[in-house]
This record gives sequence, structure tokens and C-alpha cells, in this order.
Amino acid sequence: MKKFLLVFMVMLLALPMTAQTTVNDTKDSIEEVLLPYVTKILKAAETGATFIADETPIVLTQYILFNAFVFWIWSGIGILLIVFYKQLGQRLFCVKSETKPESVQSFREYVYLGRNKWLNSHTKGDISGEQAGYIVFKWGSVTLGLILFFVFIFDAVKATFFPKLFLVEKFLELI
Repeated sequence: MKKFLLVFMVMLLALPMTAQTTVNDTKDSIEEVLLPYVTKILKAAETGATFIADETPIVLTQYILFNAFVFWIWSGIGILLIVFYKQLGQRLFCVKSETKPESVQSFREYVYLGRNKWLNSHTKGDISGEQAGYIVFKWGSVTLGLILFFVFIFDAVKATFFPKLFLVEKFLELI
């Protein structure tokens, strides 16, 4: 019985040593298998970080220039609507006449807008659809032009002359 107990104790003591050797061998083989993949992933992450660090200033500059261009275009459209509303309205709603209407009756059917431009009312003195359209277009284009100008001119000036402030405001909008 002593021999059996002694053999059993030696086996119990040897078991953890063999198990530890097996775990270490497995650990080494896992490291050998995963090491090339981990190295490739780390190299790709480093390359991506370098690319982002190099390209970020260029992308931000292009973003600022694009927004400045768009804001200046919309401000210009607003100015064009304010300045040329009369010419646009006359082309859309007026009839061209070289002579002044002769009779009082025919004179009441036309409204003089300048430079031989007459707005025909067809209603013998009452306001017509063309006259109402011209009035709505005139005030609508001026109002829309002012709105476009004042909404976009501030962002256009910021994007053109104060790009850092423009970027900070854009980042704060995203937060």
C-alpha cells in the first residue's frame, strides 16, 4: 500500500507540470499563429493614421472653400433678385408697346412701367392677373433676395475671412 500511495503522490505532483507544459506550448503556438496578423493590422492602422493626419488639412481647406463658394453664390442670387426684379417682372408680365394708349378707355387697360413697357389689365381699370402677378413678383423677389442675401452673406464672410471660426461653429453644430 505504501508503494501505491507513493506512486499516486508522484503522479499527482507530475500532473500540474505536464499540464503547464501543454498550456505553454499551446500559448506559444497561438502567439506564432496570430503574430503575423496582429503585425499586419497594426501596420495598417499606423498607415491609416498617417494618411488621416496628412490629408485632414487638405480636406478641411476644400470643405471651407466649397462652402464659401456656395454661400457667395446664394448671396449673389439674392443681390440679383433685388437689383433686377423690375426687369424680370417686366419680361414675365408686360406687353411691349411703342406708343402710348390713345383713348382713355384703352389707357385704363394698361399700366405704364417705363421704357415703353405697359402692363395690360384687360379689366377696364380693375386690377388684373398680370398686374397682381407683377406686384407679387416684385415684392416677393425683393423679399426673397433680401432673405437670401442676409442669410448667406454672414456665412460667406465667415468661411472666406475667418475659416477657423467657421470650422469651430460647424464642429459645434455636430456636437
